[in-house]
Amino acid sequence: MKVFISGSIRVTTLMSVVEDRLQTLVADNVDILIGDAAGVDRAVQEYLRDAAYRSVTVYCSGGIPRNNVGSWPVVAVDSTEAPGTRAHFTAKDRRMVRDCDSGLLIWDGRSRGTRRNAIELLEKDKRAVIYLAQNGQFHEMLGVDAFERLLAGVPHG
Repeated sequence: MKVFISGSIRVTTLMSVVEDRLQTLVADNVDILIGDAAGVDRAVQEYLRDAAYRSVTVYCSGGIPRNNVGSWPVVAVDSTEAPGTRAHFTAKDRRMVRDCDSGLLIWDGRSRGTRRNAIELLEKDKRAVIYLAQNGQFHEMLGVDAFERLLAGVPHG
């Protein structure tokens, strides 16, 4: 089982319920696919490093990851977009969506990248579990319709 973990760069610390969910993934020896960004990516990497967890692969767009705190294996994804742009970094996310079985998304309700990752997972009929920071709850999504219902209740700002 491969789980893609994604989230907002504005979320820099993990809530205890998110850490509990990560501990369950570790206990189940799940293969974790994680990006190299600041925010959730780095916070999850730090948690997994501190747990001495090895079943992690870091994905980056271009050559060298921005963050790989556990010195895990890296999948460098080619991008034809201008380095440093949102489109450039989207290449790694699309690859993780393709490579995973399901996703765990830690979302602040605002991050367009996390929102896009959720939709792409669901469009590929993959399960997405979304921790919505605004209400402190996990939401299991099994289709785009369910995600759209969740979005309808999320204030945007």
